[in-house]
Amino acid sequence: MPKKIDQAKSLRDQAKEAERKGDLKKAIELYEKAISIAEEPAFLNELGELYRKAGEKDKAVNVLWQALEKFKEMDFYPNAIAVAMKLKKIIGEDIELLEVLADLQNRQGLLADAISTYSRLAELLKKEGDIEGVIEVYKKMVEVTPKRVDLRLKLVDIYLSQGKTEEAVEELKKVRDIYEEQGKVEKVEEIEARIRELTGEEAVEEKKEEEAEEIKIVFEQTPEAKVFEEIKEEKEEEVKEIAPTIEEEVIKAPPSEIPEPG
Repeated sequence: MPKKIDQAKSLRDQAKEAERKGDLKKAIELYEKAISIAEEPAFLNELGELYRKAGEKDKAVNVLWQALEKFKEMDFYPNAIAVAMKLKKIIGEDIELLEVLADLQNRQGLLADAISTYSRLAELLKKEGDIEGVIEVYKKMVEVTPKRVDLRLKLVDIYLSQGKTEEAVEELKKVRDIYEEQGKVEKVEEIEARIRELTGEEAVEEKKEEEAEEIKIVFEQTPEAKVFEEIKEEKEEEVKEIAPTIEEEVIKAPPSEIPEPG
């Protein structure tokens, strides 16, 4: 194996010399021979660049994709990202490429770049009418930045637009928990009200109040209600009659006979 690598590297050096002399055709042939011996991702990347310079776009794209996949398999994420960016310049904002690029940026810890790429990917998927794809992208975004309430609320809106109420409620509960951690009481109340509205809890409470009011109205029209009101009025009259007497007795009583409070 080391011998083959040495042979491939020798051919690569010759290819670079041919490129310096402006002989792209010979340089490409030498790179192709080198890759047939040792399919190194660096060789593939360089060959792809030569194809691009020679105007052979399809070959360039094919070889660069191979380089990207190999770099990714080797966990060489910076190299893979560089190749992905090169591909992007050639083929534009391809959905598959953007998805790969965003995932690579995420793995490399480039979170701001990953979110930006995921956002653009979501826009393209939406234009294609792939709403399920949009949902999956937003789920990745909230996984990358779990405290981003704005992204979670956007995901809630998408769920609701697709009739996915249960999923929307679960996401709202996560938003509520984040607001609770941040001590944002008003925001917590807003989200809880929204959850009640979606789950029907608010409607249930209103229904209970309506039923209680109906029962009260019906009871007020029964003989028992009239008896109850008469007893209530009698008791109120008794209290009115007794109250002045008690007050007079308290006033007349010597201080020693007035019971201490409590």
